[in-house]
Amino acid sequence: MASLSRAREYYQAGRYDDAIAELAALLQENSENEPAWRLLGACYFAQRDYVEAEYALRRCTTLAPSDPAVWINQGVLLRKVERWDEARRCLEYALYLDAESAHAREELQKVEALAAAPPAAPEQAPNSPPAASSRGVEAVEVTCERCGLRRPATLAGEPCPRCRQLGENVDRAIQALAKQADKFPGHLETQRVLVHAYQAGGQYDRAVRHAEQLAQSRPRDARALYLLGSAYLSAGRTREAKSAFEKVMHLQPEHAEARAGLQAAELQLRSAPAEAPQTAVENRDGQVVRRLKPRGAAE
Repeated sequence: MASLSRAREYYQAGRYDDAIAELAALLQENSENEPAWRLLGACYFAQRDYVEAEYALRRCTTLAPSDPAVWINQGVLLRKVERWDEARRCLEYALYLDAESAHAREELQKVEALAAAPPAAPEQAPNSPPAASSRGVEAVEVTCERCGLRRPATLAGEPCPRCRQLGENVDRAIQALAKQADKFPGHLETQRVLVHAYQAGGQYDRAVRHAEQLAQSRPRDARALYLLGSAYLSAGRTREAKSAFEKVMHLQPEHAEARAGLQAAELQLRSAPAEAPQTAVENRDGQVVRRLKPRGAAE
């Protein structure tokens, strides 16, 4: 039987593949096992597989949104792949949850310093020619911003092979889940996993559409409404996320995850720049087809 303690021993011994196999078996038994997701993210992070690490750590923020540690872990990962704004938001939210967290404050200072620093030029000895490969091409590497894979700069214009493979894996999972969701439309867990799969694949609009359909069929189901808020939040539709989380809180005032999601949405709205008011243009059916900024508003 799979064991979290055994997986942790493998991790501490540097046997990351064994730890990952152990954790995969655990998560097969219970996909809501947040400590297993957290350790899985640490294993992938140690292997520099940042795409898989991000997916695992995002599951932690969904399962334990009121725990500052999961937001710090996500912020550290996003700092590692130089996604400064996202890292800053995660760490700021960790401090919102625990204003005394020295770790979150330290990581936020690192992000601020790195985001403000100019790009570092490669070091080179005076009067020395550029390093070259055996083919005479300058030996410079680039890092994929999404997964952290390092490749020769000559391949920078080509799709990242690791991201492509992971994307194909996610697409296959989505196709299988979509068939299950069509077969069992009333099974909330299947629908929930499908929404999370869309999010993992970066298909945020599809995640929102599916969550909206589910919420429409279950208008007083707190679980469906929480899923809708989560989908809105990942798609950057913060005001709609706030509204969905408020509905959950109205139905279940003790819903801790919805409360954390609501706080995250409110924090993002407070830190976002003020938007100019817009004028909606509707068609004859009352559907908004485009929005016009008022005259004199900045483009």
